Amino acid sequence: MLLLTVVVTVTLAGFGCKTVSKEVVERSKPISLKYWRVFDGDDTFSDIILAYNALHPNITIQYRKLLFEEYERELLNAIAEDRGPDIFSLHHTKLPEWQERLLPVAPVLSVPFREIQGT
Repeated sequence: MLLLTVVVTVTLAGFGCKTVSKEVVERSKPISLKYWRVFDGDDTFSDIILAYNALHPNITIQYRKLLFEEYERELLNAIAEDRGPDIFSLHHTKLPEWQERLLPVAPVLSVPFREIQGT
């Protein structure tokens, strides 16, 4: 009976050991996102960014506030030179001007799901 218990325990323990797919590993790698704004300072978003980082420890957000006078020029140049931010803000009155320069967001966004046990 003891031998049967050991064999069953060892066999069942192996079922929980799965390798993580390459896709999950790739999607869990560290990511750095550049976020540019003109209207708010670092202090406005620091708590929001910290809360986001607590939920997504593999994602770092680099927040940059630009001066109103330089924002559009810097943003346009950065996008043209393929060094633009991943996230940026525009005042709603500027959207018609920028419409031809922007691409729509993908219809489906997927985020890797990571289960953390013992918390």
